[in-house]
Formats: sequence, structure tokens, C-alpha cells
Amino acid sequence: MTEKNNRLILGLIILMMILSLYQTNRITSLNDELKTLNLQLMNLKDSQGQEYQILRSEIMEELRKANSFVSDFRYNFKDASNGNIAVEFQLIPNEIRDGELFRVELWGENDQYPIMVILEKVGDIRYIGSISIPISKDYKVHIVSSYNNAINIHKVSETLSPSDRFGYSFHGFSQGSVTWRQGKVTTNRQYTINYMPDTTNGIQSSISDVKLNIKVNGNLKDSYYMERIGSSIDDTYTFIFHDHPLEFSNGDEIIIYSTAKDSRGFNFKWTFEHFRFNSDGHMESIESNANYTTIIY
Repeated sequence: MTEKNNRLILGLIILMMILSLYQTNRITSLNDELKTLNLQLMNLKDSQGQEYQILRSEIMEELRKANSFVSDFRYNFKDASNGNIAVEFQLIPNEIRDGELFRVELWGENDQYPIMVILEKVGDIRYIGSISIPISKDYKVHIVSSYNNAINIHKVSETLSPSDRFGYSFHGFSQGSVTWRQGKVTTNRQYTINYMPDTTNGIQSSISDVKLNIKVNGNLKDSYYMERIGSSIDDTYTFIFHDHPLEFSNGDEIIIYSTAKDSRGFNFKWTFEHFRFNSDGHMESIESNANYTTIIY
């Protein structure tokens, strides 16, 4: 009888252990499901929040457009000379009202006052004005309406940037090696400029006087004409150094760059390398915003 009772008790204990293990696993599974559900809810909340922000931005943009007096606005670049370029602005207002005056204000960074361009009415609905601005400078554009002693301002989202408009067509790269030995530096390196002709006022652009320049401590030391090897579709210019000695002293700062004249009246510059020789005669690269960037002037 005692042995039978022991077996019964042992069976109950095993059954309780199985039930406890099942409950533990079930609780763990429920916790995992709750975590997954919470994560899904958080993702849904984030997604809805993003959708709300996008929708709100779209609504605000539509309201801004609805409240604006501008129906259409555009500008075109014209002739360039002496580092400046002419820009023509064209405006079509939402409503033509007698006595309403329009102007464009160009705000450069850190400018206290804007450059103002008066727009004159041409034809029935269009207002046009032009001005010459520095090609290397960017501007925020405001369109100003003056009517019945009330001033309204429309801020154009796009920045007026001549350098962005024309800079893409001129860029360079270099390949090869520079051999350094104590007291002597030799370069076997090829420098290449690619130019993509553009069309302005129906005339295809071109470049000339394409040079590779070496400047030491701010002074021009050497200048070499680069050889044209491209076509009329994609002009390519190159210059190759074969075992060319670079005679510099410790502490010298060197910039190797290319320049060219654009047929539209401005100049390009592309910096390939900027480095110095330290006190031990070793080359150290100098990082600069001007490196590997097209500069127009």
C-alpha cells in the first residue's frame, strides 16, 4: 500500500512539473508575443507619424501656393564677362491688377541688403527684369509685390547658384605615383580634365587655355598647357609627368591644379592635389573644401 501511494505521489509530482514547465513556456511565449505586438504598434505609430508629417507638409505647401501671388516664375542665365553673369527673371502673377508693382530681391549670405531687380510689364501678363551678378556667389530669391500700400513676399525655395548651373561641366582626376626619397621627389602621374560643352542662348560653349599649374607657398612656380584628346561632345585634356623631379624644401606647401577659360566669359579651376613637405621631408596631404571641387570665377 505504501509503495502504491509513493508511486501515486511521484506521478502527481511529475504531472505538476510538466504543468509548471508548460505554464512557464506559455508565459514566455506570451511575453514574446506581447513584445512583438508592442514593436508592431511602435512601428505603426512611427509610420503614422511620418505619414502625418508628410501630409502636413503637403497641405502647408498647397496652402502656401494657394496664398501666393505667383502663378509662374523662372530665370535664365545670359551672357557672362569678368566673373559676372547676366540673369533674366520672368514672372506671371496669379492676378493682373492695375498699379501692382513687382521686384526680385537677391539675398547673399551675410548680406545686410539685397540686390533688387525691378520687373517691368511686357505684354499682357508677363513681368521681366534682368541684372548681372557674380558667378561665384549663391543667392536666396524673394519675389516682392507692392499693391495698395501692402507688401507681400514670396520666397522661392530654389537657391540661385550660377556655379552649380555651370560647374558640373568641368571636373578632373589624376592617376599614377609619386616616389619619395630623402631629398628627392619624382612624379610619374597623369592629370586629366573632362569638359562637357553646354548650350547657352543657342551657342555651344567651349574652353581654351587649359593649363596644369603648380603653386608653391602661394606663388605660381610652373604652368603647362594640357593636350586636348577629346571630341566635340566630351572634351578631354591631359598632361603627363614622366620621372619629373619636384624640387621643394621642407615646409613648402604645394597646390597642383588646372585652370581654363570658358567661351561664355568666365574661368574654371580644379584642384588635384594639395600637400606640404614636413620638417622630415615627408609629404602630408592638406584637406580643403577647394579640393576636388569645381570653382568658377
